[in-house]
Amino acid sequence: MMNQLDDTDQSAFLIDEWKAAREQVHLLLNAIWRLESAAILGLGGFYAWFYSRGDGWLKPFKLITLGLSKPAVLFEVACLTSVPAVFAVFVLNRLKIEYAILARLGEYSKLIEGSIYRSVPLKIELAGWETYLAKHKPDDLSFLAVRDLFSNTFNGFMIITAICIVVAIINWIRLVESLIGTLVY
Repeated sequence: MMNQLDDTDQSAFLIDEWKAAREQVHLLLNAIWRLESAAILGLGGFYAWFYSRGDGWLKPFKLITLGLSKPAVLFEVACLTSVPAVFAVFVLNRLKIEYAILARLGEYSKLIEGSIYRSVPLKIELAGWETYLAKHKPDDLSFLAVRDLFSNTFNGFMIITAICIVVAIINWIRLVESLIGTLVY
């Protein structure tokens, strides 16, 4: 416990904790940037393939469905365009978790810096990152709180996710319209 350490030991502990926290921040930022890059490239690659298939966006499915009716083809299209939307939602949720951990690391580092550099007494008993994390869980941060802290990149991926969802919804609407048209005629 912090209260049991003398000032020299406490300072050494705090400096070691600060260094470890900063290293974790750098590692986490690299992991977040890799996840964002891979997700954006993957989604871009999928949509580039999907919408650049020759003389129409249904062309790749004519081979798959072997001449099935238009509603069957549209069902496959709707299902296939739902995959990136679901993937983007999962990535967005993972990014929320990673950014929440980053926010907690920042809070922890700020507490340590205040004590080390400005001789501000610690308002809490600091016994290490794991102890701090047990009392300040990243999951306790709301989606909106994380978005407010990291608005640039997080909002960018939220927009990408929304676009994927809209594309999937449009294709499901096309399917429903086609089914209604088939039933009417």
